[in-house]
Amino acid sequence: RATVGGGGKKRERRKAHDLLVEGEATRASRRPVALAPAPSLCSPSLAASIRHSMVRAMALAALLLVAGASALFRSPSPLMQQGGADRWTPGDAGTFRRALPKRRGKAKRTERKVPAAGRGFGKDIGGLKYTRQPAPDAPCGCGSGQSYGGCCAELHAAGAADDALGLLRARYTAYRYRQPAFLIATTAHDSPEWRADEAKWTRELLEQCDRFVFERLRVLREPELVGETATATFAVSLVEKGSIRMFRAVETSEYVLEDGHWLYRDGEVRYEVDEEDEGGAAVPPA
Repeated sequence: RATVGGGGKKRERRKAHDLLVEGEATRASRRPVALAPAPSLCSPSLAASIRHSMVRAMALAALLLVAGASALFRSPSPLMQQGGADRWTPGDAGTFRRALPKRRGKAKRTERKVPAAGRGFGKDIGGLKYTRQPAPDAPCGCGSGQSYGGCCAELHAAGAADDALGLLRARYTAYRYRQPAFLIATTAHDSPEWRADEAKWTRELLEQCDRFVFERLRVLREPELVGETATATFAVSLVEKGSIRMFRAVETSEYVLEDGHWLYRDGEVRYEVDEEDEGGAAVPPA
């Protein structure tokens, strides 16, 4: 019995030991496990190396861009080579524009010119449009019987007249062909029609050119010279656009000689019924 009893105690102690070991294992399995840190995919030294390489690449690209731009501006373009120059000049702009494809549609508007006001048949009127110059070989609108190129065109291009009769005819065609710059250039500064504001002056003259049709000019009395002044009388047949108002403006104008060129100074106007249009009204335009 003692042997048996002693063996039972051993078994009980072993069983208790096994239970203790099993309990410790169970508690250990429930404890949070501290994991080892994962290895970094990019170490600080590697990241610094990558950044350094990127900075060097960007700096190299910038240098190449600057070098390319410098070479482009230093080397003459084909357009510059045509002109025989090694750098861009203002004259190359026209060559460049001519090399571009032509734009379709309406042509570019011509520059609007500034006209000289005349208190005669052209007083107190304004407007904006383009010149209506005829071909050089077309008959001149002043009625001289010559071509425009051999008559008033030369005076319009020069902006001056050497004789009073030529100035009278050229100023009429300047109204007819919308040449306000010539009217301004040939108006004396002491004229009551002189304007300091040329832009406003231009609008007034261009509006007149667009409002009326200048049918014909008749020189009733050629310029009479008295020293450096001259007076002349002429008639202009006008038709107001958009209506049937036809009338004739008869003006006696005064011209003055300054620096070898004749200028318009002043004029007096009266309105009459046109001889060829008895139904017209001798009423000045509003």
